[in-house]
Amino acid sequence: MAADALYQQGREAFDRGEVERAEALLWACLAAGPPHGAALHYLGLLRRRQGRTAEALALQRASGRVHPQLGWNWLAAAELLEQQGRWGAAADAFRRAAMALPAEPWVGLRWKELEGLAALRGERLARGLSGRAYRLWLRRLEQRPAAGFTPLPAGWRLLRDPHCQLRPDLGALLATLLDEAAARGEAEPDLVYGDEDRLESGGRRWDPWFKPGWVPESFWATPWLDSHSLWRQAWLDARGLPPPPAEPLARFAWQLQALEAGPRIAHLPQIVAHRPGQATTTAATAAELAHHLGRQGERLALVSADGDGYRLQWALPAAPPLISVVVPTRDRPDLLARCLEGLRQGAAASPQVRLEPWVVDNGSRLQATADLLQCWQQRPGLRLQVLERDEPFNWSRLNNAGARVARGELLLCLNNDVLGPATPWLARLAGQALRPAVGAVGAVLLHADGTIQHAGVVTGLGSGCEHPYRHLPEQHGVHRGRSRRLTGWGLVTGACLMLRRELFLASGGFDPAFPVEYNDVDLCLRLGAAGYRQLVPDGVVLRHDEASTRDVKRSATALPARERIEQRWPAALAGEGPWWPAASSRRHLDGRPRAFDALGWT
Repeated sequence: MAADALYQQGREAFDRGEVERAEALLWACLAAGPPHGAALHYLGLLRRRQGRTAEALALQRASGRVHPQLGWNWLAAAELLEQQGRWGAAADAFRRAAMALPAEPWVGLRWKELEGLAALRGERLARGLSGRAYRLWLRRLEQRPAAGFTPLPAGWRLLRDPHCQLRPDLGALLATLLDEAAARGEAEPDLVYGDEDRLESGGRRWDPWFKPGWVPESFWATPWLDSHSLWRQAWLDARGLPPPPAEPLARFAWQLQALEAGPRIAHLPQIVAHRPGQATTTAATAAELAHHLGRQGERLALVSADGDGYRLQWALPAAPPLISVVVPTRDRPDLLARCLEGLRQGAAASPQVRLEPWVVDNGSRLQATADLLQCWQQRPGLRLQVLERDEPFNWSRLNNAGARVARGELLLCLNNDVLGPATPWLARLAGQALRPAVGAVGAVLLHADGTIQHAGVVTGLGSGCEHPYRHLPEQHGVHRGRSRRLTGWGLVTGACLMLRRELFLASGGFDPAFPVEYNDVDLCLRLGAAGYRQLVPDGVVLRHDEASTRDVKRSATALPARERIEQRWPAALAGEGPWWPAASSRRHLDGRPRAFDALGWT
């Protein structure tokens, strides 16, 4: 029998799962004629199923030599090499597979992923920028100084930590920033700051800090002018500010005083400063920060030093504010029971607030749900109220209905798949939501595996509105662990969103034209356009079993909602805003440097 006929029979036996017959026919194919690339490939697949990976790899490589344009043989070899951690060889095999299989774009993506793993020796950028990845960036991608030392433009003053090293071309970088601002017709800034990293004792650079634009709450939590700042002297003179002192604490107090004069601030998105060791805050600097915020009308209960940043808590009124919690649900008594218990524990840990929980029942049918609601309605202390809304599901309409019947000064929209801990998270949300400058307040939400699901939302990130740091561990160090501290964002998710009830109603609440997706985006964009800031406080970490009640991949409302939000807010969604560091990639959520995008690594 001809080799091709034997191969065809062997392939059909393979597809039927007849392993022994397939193997016999494929070996007969090889014995009957010249080397047959496809037969070698399928024998390699059989050996892999049998756990004989060394033989499988040898067969796939032999297939690649005989029939390099088959492609699937190189792909199978690449996967085997990847399993063995042989990143360079796997990347090369994926490259060969991608060239042979142009109609399979996912193979090209895997090639780029393995190319990155080869360069980083198995580390993945999606888990946060490691020291190895940063050193690779320094070697291959960092913009080098174009010349030697360049002085600052005339009329500019440098304020820096005396132990901090600066790029020799800082003056040229500042001049370029000023020229670009002038070309856009913008007024010259009064204060400029750049990004920084740390220096080990041996001089090796590590721990890059790509800073956002000027986000007040983020600056308060991790003041980033300590290492260096650049000030326009004419502005300082016009404000009557004295020369900055040399002593560190006095210098910090001077910076805060200067900020109170309202300078125009610009960010230079490039690492220009290298600071030895790890900066530590002190009780004295915390006191200065508290005085600064107090002078701006902020009612703080506590500012405490915490490593290289601060923990900030806002004071609540003497009369505990009433928080109306609105939880839409349709059955799923298991989730609802956990959610209500989390509220009970959070209320017990937050005696500074009172709670009015509402469940908006969207047509539940299970007896277990009815029993659960009755139990909580009769429960002393945290007594539940139920609003019946048996109608087609519309998350926006359900929350709006709950807000209209609620009595609280504050409104907390909470999904039934969110579980709060036994910590004062309700009081911490309330402290922020009562601030006049603040609109919506969110929380850090974790997946069941402890990685981040939500720590804020940024427009123009990833495929649109995305959650920065998603899938990183809660204790990650990206951007100096920003998601563990008080920080401002453009948007927060509606899964756990608190704001003043009066503000919610005055803004029109959630738009029912967004029945499931993008209703929180639309609300936060309206609040932002009205001048309110959205933020996530520190110490508010909840669990969110996202999409427990619906299949997000089969949502019939997602695409129409996305088209509607893009039509309504084209400029806001296209703009980058100050919240995400300009030096970080906007194609990825993990905070990697933007320059990595040029490599095409996934």
